[in-house]
Amino acid sequence: MRLELPAHLIGAQVQIVDIRHETGAVLDRFSVVCDPQIAGDLHAELDMLRAEFDLLKSAFRRHCSETGAD
Repeated sequence: MRLELPAHLIGAQVQIVDIRHETGAVLDRFSVVCDPQIAGDLHAELDMLRAEFDLLKSAFRRHCSETGAD
């Protein structure tokens, strides 16, 4: 598939592009990030979310083992 993006999508913001079927159903979605600083911020935020998720998983597993829940 080849897709030409309008020039107004390219800028210092993050743009989300939906690829839709003629029925309106979303077939896929992708982000356009042109500013390296924003991209770095997004990666840092994702790393923090992963760390928080790992912490929650550990706490939940510990809770289950302490209470005998499956």
